[in-house]
Amino acid sequence: MELSIYRKKDKKEKQILKASRPFMKNEFFNNGLSIEKYEIDLLKGADDFVIYLCCFNEDSCNRCQKYVNFQPYFKTHELKQTEYFENELFFYLMDNKQEWKDKRFIGTLSHIFEQKMGYMDFKYVVDRFPSHDFIYFIGGPGTVYTQGSSYTHPNLFIILEKTLDYMKLPRSYLTDTSHIVYCNYCLFKPWVLEKYLSFLYEVKRFWTLSKEMQDLLWQDATYNQSKLSKEDLIRKFGVPYYPHFCFVLERLIGIYVSHLPNISIGLITPWTLRSN
Repeated sequence: MELSIYRKKDKKEKQILKASRPFMKNEFFNNGLSIEKYEIDLLKGADDFVIYLCCFNEDSCNRCQKYVNFQPYFKTHELKQTEYFENELFFYLMDNKQEWKDKRFIGTLSHIFEQKMGYMDFKYVVDRFPSHDFIYFIGGPGTVYTQGSSYTHPNLFIILEKTLDYMKLPRSYLTDTSHIVYCNYCLFKPWVLEKYLSFLYEVKRFWTLSKEMQDLLWQDATYNQSKLSKEDLIRKFGVPYYPHFCFVLERLIGIYVSHLPNISIGLITPWTLRSN
């Protein structure tokens, strides 16, 4: 296919470019990148990385089709109803390595990512920051112990301490972690994802076999920012509140990945894109 913006484009290409134009107009996407070059790159496709959109039911999967139809790297994943919530995706990735092992990056988002962080051209991100091994979109510098009270849950620290003890990792990881992840909106290079999934497998095994950990994890995490009704929560978790599972796992991503040797990590937001 001749990659020129001046040739006549087919219907699919026109749809892709039409969907992308609002993002090209943003100043931080135009900074140092011509629209002509961007359109040519976009039409080449982006099949060398994949971003999974976690969906909670068929309705949310259908709403995500607007992303899948116009950007080739998006892929929906309907979650099973488990206590691990959005982190259930990682267990799917454990069993389906053939889908991502040869990709440049693997991303994890949810169907409401645009509401939580705004839209971002992820192809632009991975092309602009190819040296990063791990990129996260919600979080920041600091330590688990100094995070804001709105992100603290009653059993968070004791669960993390006991988990690190079991994994024979020092508790100092909780005070010297330089990247705190508040949400599993991330991009992994395959080698990082593979190491994290191996770590997560052992964590889940420990949690499943330990009655003490189950008791701690199933207690109310006192998350007061949810838009879900008690009925929705009961359908998802079997209890009328959020247990601790998903909140601990979100922190574990940053705790574990931050301590991998020779890793390059980036926190990317519209503001960091604008300044780079």
